[in-house]
Amino acid sequence: MLSLYERGKNECNYHADRFHRNVKETGGLAVAKELIASNAPRNDLLLLHRLGRLDISTEALALNQQFRGLFTEEELNRARKRLRCLNYNTDDIS
Repeated sequence: MLSLYERGKNECNYHADRFHRNVKETGGLAVAKELIASNAPRNDLLLLHRLGRLDISTEALALNQQFRGLFTEEELNRARKRLRCLNYNTDDIS
């Protein structure tokens, strides 16, 4: 999760300071699960969509084979659906 913050900052000039603080205080997995569970429209996800960088979203990270085992099927389906609603091809995530 901290690498997502760093990539956003370095590659997109997106400084998600609250996200960074939450990850440091609460832990990456807890923050990821909270974000995926959220029903409210998330500005961070919409901004990454506008930047064409959904690949560095929490949802894309959860769907990555390396981290998939940390999430329930319900969480993965929710992440997949959210990205697909933003026209992001989740089939390319490995």
